[in-house]
Amino acid sequence: MTIARAVIPNVHALIMAGGQGQRLYPLTASRPKPAIPFGGVFRIVDFALSNCLNSGLSRVSLLTQYRHDELQDYIQQSWSGLWTGMMREPVCLPPSEGNRYRETANAVFQNIAALRQRGPEFVLILSADQVYHMDYRELLRYHAETNADLTIATVEHSLSAAKHFGVVVVSHTPKHTRPIVVRVPPRMRRRPVTSSKAA
Repeated sequence: MTIARAVIPNVHALIMAGGQGQRLYPLTASRPKPAIPFGGVFRIVDFALSNCLNSGLSRVSLLTQYRHDELQDYIQQSWSGLWTGMMREPVCLPPSEGNRYRETANAVFQNIAALRQRGPEFVLILSADQVYHMDYRELLRYHAETNADLTIATVEHSLSAAKHFGVVVVSHTPKHTRPIVVRVPPRMRRRPVTSSKAA
């Protein structure tokens, strides 16, 4: 059995799907950002879900907030029946009553008790609003083989494009393999950056 196959049952994917998408207004006036149509027949969230399904991930939860009911209805109508065998249907998890998710770390923290109850060895944190294709098995294999505490998948951009994102600085020395997420330096900004983002 390969490491990738051994890892897959021990993974719980959390898809961050709670954002309001203010920069995409008026597209987000009546729907959450992950439910915005893309390419005619798809929704933005379909890319993360498709990657999970095609990577064989059996436990997938969407952490929802803004217009939770609409996104949950879409997931139930469009994705039920696609997960088969030992794989479970994706579940939408809004914040507990009276609470709100405040960015990614807080959303994960609010669900930490449920994660501990389910007992996954690995937690894969994904964005619901990025359009890309990725087989997560390779990432998970690399993470397990290197016995890393944390693995971040990024896309390299030119310095001029980097001002729109957070920046990941990585030391290439064997003893220091931990990536460090930093904010975009002020001299590179055109507008305020409110959160770090690894694409």
